[in-house]
Amino acid sequence: MDDLAYYRGLGFKAGIEIHQQLDTAKLFCSCQSELLEDIDTSILRRLSPTQSEMGELDAAALAEASRSLVFNYEANGSACLMEADEEPPHPVNSDALEIGLLVAHLLHARPVNEVHYMRKIVIDGSNTTGFQRTALFARDGYLEVADHRIGVYGLWLEEDAARRIEEGVTRGEERQATFRLDRLGIPLIELATAPDVLTPAEMRVVAESLGTLLRATKRVKRGLGTIRQDLNVSIDGGVRTETKGVQDLRAIPDYVAEEVERQRGLIAVREDLRARGVTEEDVPSEPTDITSVLEATGSQVLAGAITAGGVVLAMRLPGFAGLLKGPDVDGVRRRLGTELAGYAISMGLKGVFHSDELPAYGVTDEEVERVSSVLGCQEGDAFVLAAGPEGIANAAMEAVSSRARAALGDMPQEVRGARPDGTTRYMRPLPGSARMYPETDVPPVRITPELVAAVAEIPVEMPEQWIERISREMGLAPAQAEQLMNRGEDERFEALAKDHDPKLVGVVLLSVLPELENEGVSTEAVTELALMDLLSGVGDGLYSKEAMPQVLGRMLEHGEDARSAAEALGLGGMSLDDVASRVEAIVREREAFVRERGKGAMGPLMGEVMKEFKGQVDGKELSRLLGEAIDRVLSE
Repeated sequence: MDDLAYYRGLGFKAGIEIHQQLDTAKLFCSCQSELLEDIDTSILRRLSPTQSEMGELDAAALAEASRSLVFNYEANGSACLMEADEEPPHPVNSDALEIGLLVAHLLHARPVNEVHYMRKIVIDGSNTTGFQRTALFARDGYLEVADHRIGVYGLWLEEDAARRIEEGVTRGEERQATFRLDRLGIPLIELATAPDVLTPAEMRVVAESLGTLLRATKRVKRGLGTIRQDLNVSIDGGVRTETKGVQDLRAIPDYVAEEVERQRGLIAVREDLRARGVTEEDVPSEPTDITSVLEATGSQVLAGAITAGGVVLAMRLPGFAGLLKGPDVDGVRRRLGTELAGYAISMGLKGVFHSDELPAYGVTDEEVERVSSVLGCQEGDAFVLAAGPEGIANAAMEAVSSRARAALGDMPQEVRGARPDGTTRYMRPLPGSARMYPETDVPPVRITPELVAAVAEIPVEMPEQWIERISREMGLAPAQAEQLMNRGEDERFEALAKDHDPKLVGVVLLSVLPELENEGVSTEAVTELALMDLLSGVGDGLYSKEAMPQVLGRMLEHGEDARSAAEALGLGGMSLDDVASRVEAIVREREAFVRERGKGAMGPLMGEVMKEFKGQVDGKELSRLLGEAIDRVLSE
């Protein structure tokens, strides 16, 4: 649903944060900003939360610390002592600041007089220092979308995080996470909009508009992972929630709508619990060890944990029955169980069982009754089971208890991760101001009026200008040019169209690549040279443009050039006389059908002809030859 009145009635508020890598050296050293697969050395670290300048500890930092991870950092040629936190940061990259000011200018934002770097506490392992350096450099901008403006709160210049390679793997008695330092320190522009987005669909429009504006500078990185979108959503009675990790812009409306419905469900759960007279004090703070009760269980999950020396813990949730996984009522779902599971998973457990979904997973009716009896469950009560190593299981159940109590009060502000199916998972509490304190190793950077004026003079071809020029110069329809811009293919299109038919290049970028992606073929590794080779094959008559998906698919699968792929597919060129003869033969074999249908035979026979040549001959040429052959039959 994307009805404006519906979302307005819910008190829908939404905005977006964009994190865009800049195409320049790292922010605080001269290292290249390239991702490499080789590893020269590795470092082990533990990170602990520190107090902000106000003496407070951030909730998100405390949540990460409770996971007790050891961090393994892999270093290569794209990292130096700065990334390893073994030397102070170098002066701020002036190119990165210039790019930031250029983006600020395009968004009508006001630069600050002086840039002051702050340390944002981050101890999830993605920064060797335990913090990320970030600085506000402009504020109070806006973006024109449809018939209204989307405010831009601010723009920040910050360092990107290390690359997560491996998550929470147990080695000996320690749980380790592995990161690579090549991405750490790549300059990022972060920009945050005001909550002016009106509907989930408009969130996608805003994301696309900001992305094309950033790319218009020609000074930002492109490709998977170089731009990230965080979606901020709330409704009346809910709270602001941030969804991270949304890569596909087409999926943005789904994630936003999903968050709205999730919050509607949690509001309904809160109202139901209060109507039942449940209070936060009713929720136990400690679990009960029921390992002995389920020693002979047939559940593989529970039995496996017990066999491995772990425990099975249970917690009674008074008055929660039917709210952990209940039926939809008036279009509102009640699924508190997934929320509880998310908190348990964040502590290192694989998940939990709860009574609304039992008996199942090998847990029998009799075992459910036995657990209920041990916990003292009454009618209307629910319970949660957790199995695993004792320390992890206890930490998980503590998190479950905390989240169950929160179901009765204000909804917790969370950072949630995007899943491929359009749902989200709990990651950590939403950070607050307690995570920030001044960076003492980076001196303030003055933004002079002369610098601002010089940046304002840098020529930038805006998306609408590019679309108009390409349509005029290359003969593309404006809609096609707009598609190229929205897909981020503008630069690649111009590079390929220098030596090849622009319309054919458009077919490759707008049809061939998406067709392969829809078939599950990854096109991330397709280089400009490979596409030039593919286009040259059409120009040289090796195969028709209709065969390009087959040829490129073969090139990607086997690492072949276009000629080898075409030969392997049996697409070798043939003379026009041979083609005409084969078309004539197809028509003669169906002569009675042609005489019966007349010109109407053209459509059905075109399918037969296309199948016969399998992309070896251009479709227009086949259509011409087929029409001539049909005319000859009809004239006899």
